[in-house]
Amino acid sequence: MKKCIKCGEMKELSLFFKNKRRKDGLFPYCKECCKVYFKKRYIKKIPKERKLTKKQYDVLKMIDNIYKNFGKFPTYKELAEAFSVSKQGIDKCLSGVVKKLK
Repeated sequence: MKKCIKCGEMKELSLFFKNKRRKDGLFPYCKECCKVYFKKRYIKKIPKERKLTKKQYDVLKMIDNIYKNFGKFPTYKELAEAFSVSKQGIDKCLSGVVKKLK
């Protein structure tokens, strides 16, 4: 058992990512807290000078707002309904964002 320094809960060792630089060989945050942290960081680190289409920018802002308000990330279905497009349209939109960030 190990305590996550982010959420403060005691969890099984299997619920922590490996990190060979740490004394105990495990990352200090549990996998669940890591996923939330890195998704939030990804959205925040999008440089404003990169050229995103209006729709791509709106999708990213909506994802960020939903997370801030409800503590969860929206599903593809919720995004597709909000923007009146198919799941493939959301996929295409988000993959375009990733390509422009590289």
